[in-house]
Amino acid sequence: MSRTMTSSKYSESDSDAPRATRHAPPDTRHASRDTRHASLVTLDIPDVLNYQLVYRLETTTPFAVAPRDDARFVFCGCLGDGMRCFTSLRNGFGTAGAIKTLAKLATPTRMLYLFVSPAGELLHYGWVRVGRCRQFWINPGEVFIGPIRTVPAGRGKGLATDGIKLGINALLARGFTVFYGNSQRDNLASQRVLEKSGFGLPVSAYLKSPRAE
Repeated sequence: MSRTMTSSKYSESDSDAPRATRHAPPDTRHASRDTRHASLVTLDIPDVLNYQLVYRLETTTPFAVAPRDDARFVFCGCLGDGMRCFTSLRNGFGTAGAIKTLAKLATPTRMLYLFVSPAGELLHYGWVRVGRCRQFWINPGEVFIGPIRTVPAGRGKGLATDGIKLGINALLARGFTVFYGNSQRDNLASQRVLEKSGFGLPVSAYLKSPRAE
């Protein structure tokens, strides 16, 4: 078995082309970009390769998300925001983990969003990094969302999908319009979350270390 994926290829003369991944707009109303220099490329990726899928969304349109009674959304865009929800961070990450989280939020490139139960327990979280991704190239001012995690008590409630949508809404309010996510090749649940969150189908992939025999 192999996975067939369609992406786009920029002309070599296009000075605005990204330096690593090559993108096509996801099949979603939230996608918008200039495709005058793009042509379709189909990639056949053998399943024997250990690869990650890359998702991309460009939008200026906020998502409509229904209010929830079972969880409260919190966006931590700076250290002060994190300090105001320190109890929930400590409940989810432990004291040392909560302090480490605050240290990350003190940097200009890291943000975090949460879903917290009415009792203050951490149910779901997603990290945000601006202008940098460890796995693949993104441009300055673009945003990588991940990792995202849902604790067992919060699973099956759609928190991951709502969290990405509300996180993107908060980032749109801060002027960001280009977002990335990724998923392991065999993590179908993660892929469904990204597709339902407006990213549509994957636009690229990158290889990880060879799979162990």
